[in-house]
Amino acid sequence: MSPLQFQKEIRRQEARRLMLGEDLNAASAGHRVGYDDRAYFSHDYKKLFGAPPQQDISRLGNILEVLGLWRIEEIDILWCMIGMEIINYY
Repeated sequence: MSPLQFQKEIRRQEARRLMLGEDLNAASAGHRVGYDDRAYFSHDYKKLFGAPPQQDISRLGNILEVLGLWRIEEIDILWCMIGMEIINYY
């Protein structure tokens, strides 16, 4: 993975966290992590996570609801404890 690819992945991971934890929409989250073009952000996001932002966040929200995790602190702890891979698995 090149440094640019790594940077883009980190930005998309952060956008995902913002949409889940701070209830931002895709355009706002994308903008906060440095994407000016909503369509490009959505395209890039889908390449990493396999679904467009809203579909992915809806699916993850359902998983987190089943787990009983909704507060941003709980989501951050989940990210730290088990990493992003378990979320990507579902």
